[in-house]
Amino acid sequence: MNTLSARQYVPSTALALVYTGLGDKVQALEWLGRAVDEHDFSLVFLDVAPWFESLRSEPGYEPLRRKLQLPDRSASAR
Repeated sequence: MNTLSARQYVPSTALALVYTGLGDKVQALEWLGRAVDEHDFSLVFLDVAPWFESLRSEPGYEPLRRKLQLPDRSASAR
């Protein structure tokens, strides 16, 4: 994917998904941060996409949510 991204556009969320699958949460969150900077539309599913479930308890996840201005998770659970 990194090689391909040198030649053509690869969404940062796709790379985040790969790193999540590999268990590299640090890299996954870094790529999600890039996706935020790129205004990647697929981030609207960040809180509900099952493939990012393992990242939701990581310290770097909440800053991404705040940057995206996602609704408070506790309010949406009511």
